[in-house]
Amino acid sequence: MPTTTPGYNWTDGELVTYEKLRQSAAPVVGLTAADTAAVAAALSTGRENFFRNADLSQWTRGTTSVNCPGTALPSTKTYRADYWWVRPISTTSGTATYEQQEETAGLSPDDDFVYLAKVTGGANLTAIEIGQDILARLAAELSENFVVTAELENQTGSTLTPKARIYTANARDNFTGSTLREEVSATDINGAAVTMATNSRAVVYFRFTAASYKSHLRNGAEVCVVNSNATGGYLCLHAQAKLEEGTTPTARNQERQVDSEDTAADVPFRLALVKNGALNPQAWSAATVSVTTADTHLAAGWYAKTASNTVTLSRDTATVPNTTVAASAKLLSDAVVAGVVVFGQKIHAADAATHRVSLAFQAYCRYFNGGFGTSFVPSLVVKTCNTTDSFDAVTERLRQPLSDCPTATWTLLSHVFDAGALTNFGNGARIEIEVPTTVLDAATSAVWFTALDVSPASAVPAFRAAPQAHPAPVFGGTKNLKVIQAVSDGTNFVITADDAILVAADGQARRYSTVSVACEATAGGIGGLDTGAMANTTEYDLWLVGGDTSVAAIMCLASAAAPAGAGSYQFRHRIGTYMSNSAAAFDRIFQRNQRVYLQAAKFLRTEALSDKTWQQIVFTNQLPARAVAVQGSIGTYTNDTLSLAIAGHVDAAVAIGAEILNSDIVTQFSALTGAEPWSQRYYTALPFDAGIYVAKTIWVYADTTSATDASFELRSYDLPN
Repeated sequence: MPTTTPGYNWTDGELVTYEKLRQSAAPVVGLTAADTAAVAAALSTGRENFFRNADLSQWTRGTTSVNCPGTALPSTKTYRADYWWVRPISTTSGTATYEQQEETAGLSPDDDFVYLAKVTGGANLTAIEIGQDILARLAAELSENFVVTAELENQTGSTLTPKARIYTANARDNFTGSTLREEVSATDINGAAVTMATNSRAVVYFRFTAASYKSHLRNGAEVCVVNSNATGGYLCLHAQAKLEEGTTPTARNQERQVDSEDTAADVPFRLALVKNGALNPQAWSAATVSVTTADTHLAAGWYAKTASNTVTLSRDTATVPNTTVAASAKLLSDAVVAGVVVFGQKIHAADAATHRVSLAFQAYCRYFNGGFGTSFVPSLVVKTCNTTDSFDAVTERLRQPLSDCPTATWTLLSHVFDAGALTNFGNGARIEIEVPTTVLDAATSAVWFTALDVSPASAVPAFRAAPQAHPAPVFGGTKNLKVIQAVSDGTNFVITADDAILVAADGQARRYSTVSVACEATAGGIGGLDTGAMANTTEYDLWLVGGDTSVAAIMCLASAAAPAGAGSYQFRHRIGTYMSNSAAAFDRIFQRNQRVYLQAAKFLRTEALSDKTWQQIVFTNQLPARAVAVQGSIGTYTNDTLSLAIAGHVDAAVAIGAEILNSDIVTQFSALTGAEPWSQRYYTALPFDAGIYVAKTIWVYADTTSATDASFELRSYDLPN
């Protein structure tokens, strides 16, 4: 125990001074060697363990032996205990096995823990790694020095020098490609090298120095223990491995990690991988759509597509299997050869990377026989992205035939699979239900799907529908939008924006940063005019369209609801509307956000104005109908004094030279005196007609002693957001 003595010892009758009082207030505390050790131990406790499921208590993929195929790096990782993978390495081919064992089956059983991980070697293997992926957000926090503590049991049949390795991911949280940064040999607590005899158990320590690769840790890391005696016997990893910062390891039982990759089937708040599995009837962009060979969206989150021709996808609220759902997706034959038809959802890398676990798929399916046969067998197909979120470049990783679906009845489809074993699953994936060829070729044939779910679980849980709430609408938009005509031919547009939010037909939105694209109206398709050729004095809309990873521009007639031929560019937002001139081109413009400026003022018309009369000025074929405000100039050659009020509505009351009496009046001029040369004033008008803002008409009131001529020019106009 610490000892305490006074800071000053008083004697009877001693003179009291300030200095003596100050010393008395500061007693002296003495620490023994045991006290110092206790303080050091206390200061070393509580470090974060970067390994998850360190006590090996969670095995949601199962506990029995599983084969682990080995190849040259990058080799396949095989999971059994949550978060812990085994990766055999082989110059040719070989297989290890990975399973759970009771702690009592090992040497010197530890009563504090229940399970251990047993990894058995095999022929042709040069090494076996057992470790974890440390996500970027965690690995970036590691200091330049860290230590791994592991309790190993060597049953390989020969002496073992344990080693540990750290790899860093080549891209953020993308562990399909990694680089070996450091390999270290095991030591004891004092730093002395350790060699393990066969049939022995020991706690060993691996000390890493990351100064040379610290910056790479921000991509994520693979940390693993290596068994170099990989061809025979087995190695056991016992509970409570620890990855912590510093050079001095702390007691392993200070950090007991009990989190799991899975949540039990009876936990009500499971984190589903797919969205809108109940096909919420309020989350459909329309009631029906024609499905083509491109991803066709209708219910929020879900798409359908055919191998050829079309089928019809519709929302069906009358045909459901039970009360847990209120709608189903109906695929109806168009009596043409559609081939294979799929219904599925894209899982983005941000979600897929955290779901590389045992996943339970389920869906209800109903079939109506229109001529194919009395039943059919759909398949679950999982395709992973070759690179992050590249949904147009995928590789099939899983094809699982599901239950036979007889006509006129609902059938529950289900399958449990290990997403962690699917190469590149962390890059993102397409999860699809595939309807075989010819099933939807016959007239009146139909297939329904609903109650779809993919959730972390080792068994299929009961379906739980998400709350039937109407999703908040998302609107497209841009930040710092600029549209210019780079050359003088009048048909080439260059579009830039800091950010763009584009929205798909099903209401899903996607953000694209640093947009820089071009559109040549004389070309066809993406990057040009969607269909046909440019026409004279015709309104055209300019759209930004986005795919899974790229964005482009396309132009179409303003009368069209959306551009045709956008294909996989399903996200879109209209950014501009322009009127072509008599040469089937565009007067040169510059657009900044919603305002379109004309490089040269556009002469609109000369109007004979009557005295003290409201007159409608119509700009037919000169302004886009979508414009909500126009800016220009008005002038007169008349020597008479002209006062004007420009309003958006014919019923506006006006008193020239006095207070404006009606808010519909948006611009007022007094004493516009005509003289040579041309006298003019600038105006801004919010045109209004029959309750709808349009840009083809404004109203003018002239206060003059006689009829006079006024000319109008257009300099810019505003478009809605």
